[in-house]
Amino acid sequence: MGYKKISDQDISFLKVICGEKHVFIKEKNIHEFAGEDLTNVIFIPEVVVEPRTSEAVSDILRYAYENNISVTPRYKGKGLSWGIMINMSKVNMNRRVR
Repeated sequence: MGYKKISDQDISFLKVICGEKHVFIKEKNIHEFAGEDLTNVIFIPEVVVEPRTSEAVSDILRYAYENNISVTPRYKGKGLSWGIMINMSKVNMNRRVR
């Protein structure tokens, strides 16, 4: 069973969680996130999101799991991806867990 393609409903959910300015779906906006430098293979993710909190990351992962959507985390650099790519470099993870 393969992963589900991103739908307009999925994009709407991601915009609610991350804010419209932090959800990228146009190829020109996400080209920098595509590819793998070591193999010269290019995979352009369907959507790139830049959540700001660990709670938003959790919400995205839960939604993706419940809807059978592939997720790839990214901190810096490029990577092989399809589905949702989460740009982790914008997440504020400074809150302490007790």
